[in-house]
Amino acid sequence: MGNSSLLQDPLLETAPTVAGYKVLGGVVLYEKIGRGAMGAVYKGRHLRLNIDVAVKVMALPQEVSAMTSARFVRRFVREAQTAAQIDHQNLIRVIDVNAEAGVHYLVMQFVDGESAATRLRRKGSLPEAEAIQISRGAARGIGHAHKKGIVHRDVKPDNIMIGHDGEVKVTDLGLAKAYSDPEQDTGDTGLDLTASQAAIGTPLFMSPEQTRSARDVDPRSDVWSLGVTMFQLLTDELPFNDTDFSDLVQRIRADPAPDIKTIRPDLSDEVCAIVHKCLEKDPDRRYTDGEDLSAELAGRFQDGGATLLRDPAAKTTQALSIKPPSPDVLAKIAQEQLQSPPKARQRGVSPADQITLVAESDVPVSIPLDKLVERRLEVQQKRRAYRRGKWKGEAEVVEQIDRDLAVAREIEAQDAAAAYERFEQAIRKLDILRQRAEAAEHEDWKLVETFDPDGGKSVEELLAAGDARLRAGELDEAA
Repeated sequence: MGNSSLLQDPLLETAPTVAGYKVLGGVVLYEKIGRGAMGAVYKGRHLRLNIDVAVKVMALPQEVSAMTSARFVRRFVREAQTAAQIDHQNLIRVIDVNAEAGVHYLVMQFVDGESAATRLRRKGSLPEAEAIQISRGAARGIGHAHKKGIVHRDVKPDNIMIGHDGEVKVTDLGLAKAYSDPEQDTGDTGLDLTASQAAIGTPLFMSPEQTRSARDVDPRSDVWSLGVTMFQLLTDELPFNDTDFSDLVQRIRADPAPDIKTIRPDLSDEVCAIVHKCLEKDPDRRYTDGEDLSAELAGRFQDGGATLLRDPAAKTTQALSIKPPSPDVLAKIAQEQLQSPPKARQRGVSPADQITLVAESDVPVSIPLDKLVERRLEVQQKRRAYRRGKWKGEAEVVEQIDRDLAVAREIEAQDAAAAYERFEQAIRKLDILRQRAEAAEHEDWKLVETFDPDGGKSVEELLAAGDARLRAGELDEAA
């Protein structure tokens, strides 16, 4: 039998139940491993990939309008798709983002280990070398995200995982922004920060500028949060703390950061200087981004490697009270999904999910699932980003793109290779459309003439003219 507590979980109330287990997107959930303001995290078994994964289910803010809820969902999906395109050893990888039966969720890489916050509670203030090693890994991962244009906005020990193997990984990349209130995230938060706005970041770790405007923060705000994190890891105290939110904000904005050396005299001057620089009120006086901070830590301290962070006494997320479903149960769930009436499957599970719901099936999948999902996300993102230009035949191209997308989604489960090619075709057409629109916008008529000097080419002719150059990298493919 499954975990009865999950069957009663309000966040999973509408999720399909199969053989006593909640199932989302081909993942059999069997244990809740975390809960926060933005939702809950569950451990599950991915039927198709045959691996353990973490599933984060989004909790919509209470007492908001249906329109606002829809905006939250759109942000959640958009930020998750952006995070899914970033791959780094110090970031938890996003495998998929989807919605099923009214449940919005992320499927993520599962890390067997503990958070830095859990380690801090277990051990108290950490040895300098250990705290530096954790901070270096977190800064490296966040720095990589910064170079891709993403600001985390909620860096804290709870969002830094330390694997049982000693590897450091940052989680919840971009989700704080996704969870911010789309109707309120337009300026000064002041002292009237609502519960939903507070989710833009954890107040104790917010930079001074983040307390004023959640919208306008840049990588230096994450550097501040990393500084607060380092301060806490080294001292088991926070540099700014108050039970009253208004007073806390005032302290963050006005009070100088305490001298960490007075709290812990044994710390090196180098680490004290780094923490102090991270906590400068003026963003211009801090490290420019996570990569800059990581380089400073690497230059001043020897890399202790993952071995330094391996701790036999650490709690492991594998040591759960609930056992995972047995192979027989997983096979039964997969079989029941296959035998479900087609209409029932279509209501709750998308064609892409149906690929993942089959543990052992005769569906020929010649394209890896992650590559197929990657292509689908890319074309969907480019389709949303496309700015309509003004040229003959545009409507025909857009209609064909939308037909490509619709057909690809329908055949994903039956013929992944054909779906992949459809996505590729749609991407190429969108790249051509974008090139034409940008050329027209900037009056670069020479580029327009390259594609279509007479303004009357068909879709096929446009592809023939532009596809080779796109594939050869002669034209920019960025969306």
